[in-house]
Amino acid sequence: MKRHVRLSDLGHLADPVWDFSRVCFSADQVSLARAALVAKALRFDNVTGVARDNNMGERTAPGRGVEFAPYKSVESIMASEFRPLIGNSASRLARGFPA
Repeated sequence: MKRHVRLSDLGHLADPVWDFSRVCFSADQVSLARAALVAKALRFDNVTGVARDNNMGERTAPGRGVEFAPYKSVESIMASEFRPLIGNSASRLARGFPA
């Protein structure tokens, strides 16, 4: 598995799915949010456990003192690292803010 995994490399994986009865954004907003994060070059370093993009820089990192165990599949990275960031961007879109 590659050290750096970009969201743009995961086009073969479907958009993350949420129970839309409990969230405030739609499937269309999820697609728009994913496209916005691809445009910002969202990527994940599977050695350090840090997600970065070209807009905000470091987006997520393991907690202080936590030993990061690398993921074994891109599906796990999508579910555990990219899905929350896509959801946050979709929620921002639903509230009228930029992704």
